[in-house]
Amino acid sequence: MMYAFTIKKKGQIVIPKAFRDQLNIKENDRVLLSVVKNKIIIERIPTVDEMVGFFKVKKIFTDAEIEEKRAEYLGKKYGRH
Repeated sequence: MMYAFTIKKKGQIVIPKAFRDQLNIKENDRVLLSVVKNKIIIERIPTVDEMVGFFKVKKIFTDAEIEEKRAEYLGKKYGRH
């Protein structure tokens, strides 16, 4: 699929709906723009919610445990008890 674009005054383009649908790009999504072999590449950046399960975690911590670990870390780092 190819489209011809007109570059606007500030260097902006509109990504056609067919491309946005194909890449699952929605309003306010973030994208990564790069140049490879003289071509512009646009890649959608996954949200944090979409990345849940991507990283292997041995234990899921509760908010209280996170706060306890944070306090323990700060205590060791800064000598607080």
